[in-house]
Formats: sequence, structure tokens, C-alpha cells
Amino acid sequence: NITRLGTAISKLPLGVRYGKMLLIAAQAGILDYGILMVAVLSESSPFQQGPHEESKLQSNDNESLDEIDQNAAEQLEKEKKKSRKKKWMHKGGDVLAGMLASGAYTYAGKGAG
Repeated sequence: NITRLGTAISKLPLGVRYGKMLLIAAQAGILDYGILMVAVLSESSPFQQGPHEESKLQSNDNESLDEIDQNAAEQLEKEKKKSRKKKWMHKGGDVLAGMLASGAYTYAGKGAG
């Protein structure tokens, strides 16, 4: 026998864990947070650059620099990357960092247009 919760989950186009998270969040009156958590958990990190973006950074005008300046430019780029990553870190983990970033994005959009 399938429970009522199991029947409701089976009607959602999601995996069992994500479906259960959404239904329980809806029952608790925090569906917006449940949707956000499922979205953050189901996608790769928005804080990592893809290989195409990293190659763009590496192919910028470093060819015209001598070895010392090239090393300095690479070090500066590493520090910038580390700084961008730290901006959104959360001691509670990646899920909370994703929620923090989403909240910041939502807040920044209020009153815009």
C-alpha cells in the first residue's frame, strides 16, 4: 500500500526526495524556501566557472607579457577568483550559500523596473 504522501509525490515530475521536500515545505507554509532548496540542490554550483570561461581568462593578452609579468598576472587572477568564491561561501555549506546568493539576487531586483 502506498501512503497519501507517496501518492502525492508520485504525481510530481521530480525525484522522490525533492518531491517530499516540496510537499512537506508546502504543509509547513514555507513552499518558497522549499522550491529554492530543491532548485539549489538539483543544479550544479553557480559559483564555479565552466571550462569555456576559464579559457577566456587564460587567453587574454598574457602572451605579450614576459615570464615575470605573466606569473604576476596569473597570481592576480587566482586571487580574484578566490575572492569571488569567498564572497558567497557560507559556513552552513553550499546549499545555504546558494540560498544566500538567490536571496541577494531577488533583493537586488526589487524596485528595478
